[in-house]
Amino acid sequence: MSSWRIYTGPLALSLTFSPPIFANDHLETVEVYGQRDAAQYGLSDGETATRLALSVLETPQSLSAISRSQLDDFALHNLNDALANQATVQVQSIETDRTYYTARGFDITNFQRDGIGLPLSSGSVYGSVDSALFERIDVLRGANGLMSGAGNPSATINLIRKRPSDDLALSVAATLGSWNTRRLELDAGGALAVGTRGRLVAAIEKGESHLDRYETYNRVIYGVIEQDLASAGRLTAGLTIEDRQADSPLWGALPMNYSDGSQTDYDVSTSTSSDWAYWDNRNRSAFVEWSVPVAEDWQFKAVYQYDDTDSDSHLFYMYNLPDRASESGMIGYASEYTLDDRRQQLDAYMQGRYTLWGREHDAVFGVNYAQSNIEDVSLYDYTNGFPAIGDFSQWRGRAPTPNFVDGRTGSDWQDVQQAAYAASRIRLSEQLSFIGGARVLDWRSKGDSYGKSKATRASGKILPYSGVVYEYADNHSAYLSYTETFMPQRDLDRNDDRLDPAEGSNTELGLKSAFFDQRLTVAVALFQAKHQHVAESDGFDTTLGRNVYVGRDYQSEGLELDVYGQITEGLSANVSLTQLRIEDDEGDTARRFVPKRILAAALSYQLPWASKWKVGSSVRWQDETRRDTKDGMRVEQEAYSVVNAFVSYQYDETLSIAINGNNLGDEKYLNSLYWDQAFYAAPRNASLTVRWNY
Repeated sequence: MSSWRIYTGPLALSLTFSPPIFANDHLETVEVYGQRDAAQYGLSDGETATRLALSVLETPQSLSAISRSQLDDFALHNLNDALANQATVQVQSIETDRTYYTARGFDITNFQRDGIGLPLSSGSVYGSVDSALFERIDVLRGANGLMSGAGNPSATINLIRKRPSDDLALSVAATLGSWNTRRLELDAGGALAVGTRGRLVAAIEKGESHLDRYETYNRVIYGVIEQDLASAGRLTAGLTIEDRQADSPLWGALPMNYSDGSQTDYDVSTSTSSDWAYWDNRNRSAFVEWSVPVAEDWQFKAVYQYDDTDSDSHLFYMYNLPDRASESGMIGYASEYTLDDRRQQLDAYMQGRYTLWGREHDAVFGVNYAQSNIEDVSLYDYTNGFPAIGDFSQWRGRAPTPNFVDGRTGSDWQDVQQAAYAASRIRLSEQLSFIGGARVLDWRSKGDSYGKSKATRASGKILPYSGVVYEYADNHSAYLSYTETFMPQRDLDRNDDRLDPAEGSNTELGLKSAFFDQRLTVAVALFQAKHQHVAESDGFDTTLGRNVYVGRDYQSEGLELDVYGQITEGLSANVSLTQLRIEDDEGDTARRFVPKRILAAALSYQLPWASKWKVGSSVRWQDETRRDTKDGMRVEQEAYSVVNAFVSYQYDETLSIAINGNNLGDEKYLNSLYWDQAFYAAPRNASLTVRWNY
């Protein structure tokens, strides 16, 4: 029986290959982070869905994860790269520094850290979220009204932060990649005193890009400390500081059609940005968490989180359709944009077990308060800010430097959500369980945005959660669930009436199984998601002098397959497949920018005949997508696949070297057709990482 060590920063584990402990073994407390088998792919638990002490097999929703090991193996240094390795989430990179995400055909607006979060104000993420901070990334599909309240019936992305342990450990990694990309990571932690633990994570990355003129400089530091309080439980506090700077970023992207309707086909490096443009994003995030046992099998936890995001930018945009022969006709458009987005959340709950009818059941109940304050300002230059571009094929980013003094406009509004929630898993028999719960919330908004009132209110909204799980054999279960969510809307129709809140529901039927001593999990789900009253533009009304909106109904249905864990000794896998159909309220196929079929697979293998070597590969395939633009033209992206691979060598107990290659087939494809404009993904590239662990 051979032994070797797997190093994942401060969570370095010594493993002997008798079957390792499976990730989904029952956890008694929620404070345990990263203490399970760090070598496996797809580790997760069921708390993202309900906060009940459920395993993945006991959770009546589709739930998957990207583990720390997978992030390290494939050098997935940011959230976009990590989520692009899943078939169940589509990363809609509309620009270099602004991204939307979709699942089951709809926008993902719910992001959480350690299960606590608030819907995004615009549904987009600015800049690049560094993955060095996280132990894993959970993806819960479907409506999540019970834990998140307002949102869409798409998915919830839960970012599980790294936590301290008593064992002293240190990891330093240096990466050199294509386009002069340089990255340095530090992860250190351990016991600071009796009952006190700390952890420090830092990363700095600087590099150019496959896009002309585009450069980034990202820095992040995260510190967390835990203090045992004896009978008073445990107190945890953490602080994250992120600075993301981008020079010559895209605002908008490339035109997809010529004026004659034919589709453009530029070099992958082509960019519409100017040489003076920049987009800087800064985030300060802090949290305090107190957990304490209050009785046998019961625990109280209170969490407070605060986020402050500042964005400062000078941006350059191009619009119009160029002439096919001369490449002329495009017009520039410059803007200065600043944003201050402040968010705070307080969540307090009791979690535990109770006995009734001779059986033991699980329960959770709590309250939540969330508040966000948005202030932003846009300025323009009506004198120098609209230059004619001329021959776009000769564009080198040289636009007149604007003087931003004109057309001041912006936003100043506040969202507040107050809620109470409760859920219970009732064991009706040894095999059959019912999971039921509800969230009751009040939502209010006040203020205005770009001359339009944001004032809206919803009181006493009830969001139910229900599911039935039948364990028909050891390590096999079947489930049926129904969940709801909703989102107040501020857009106005032609009658100046505010649109009704968007409402979503998700019905899901699934099977889950664990194999090989619970080292491998297989899950398949059939789902139907409904999203009603979704606000969409109905054109510009010249009489009203503004855009008007209409609420539309959509329905998506499909199949999802997940396979993750350890297939054989040394072989880990995370495979997902999505088959999807989206229809509008007339029964016609809709939202064709979302691919109907996606397959993603990542495998890594520790070579048994050469134990110091580890190899792996990932592939993501999606079928064709298209978009009918507002100009009445069509943009198409053919089906494509992206193949990545790595090889690593463990030189000794402390030093390892890895080489990663991405897009090995040098596939040329558009990042997204979410908007009428788009840009091309990175071509073939590589990186070298040297990691030292103590």
